[in-house]
Amino acid sequence: MQVTPKDQTTMVELYSPAKTDRPAAGPPAGEVPGRPAVARDRDTVELNDATARFQEARETIRTLPDIREEKVAALKAQIEAGTYAIQPERVAAKLIRDALLGDPSTE
Repeated sequence: MQVTPKDQTTMVELYSPAKTDRPAAGPPAGEVPGRPAVARDRDTVELNDATARFQEARETIRTLPDIREEKVAALKAQIEAGTYAIQPERVAAKLIRDALLGDPSTE
């Protein structure tokens, strides 16, 4: 598709604010020009106990380290000692489960 100057003008007109012959909007309903605005009711939000517990749990999770150093050290020691045993059935089961259900760590 080739864009010509005429097309550019049309696009600008399409996406420009609409031109109207109406006067500008006055003050909101119930307000009088020259008088201070009256305080209006404010929207409020109330969080229930479950929301507060969820926020606490999220903060706790944020403070946890990404790598569990003690587990890594134990695995390294097992590998170096030659005592680390791979369990092929568990590996296969997890691969199949992740393939069927989707691995949340890769989404």
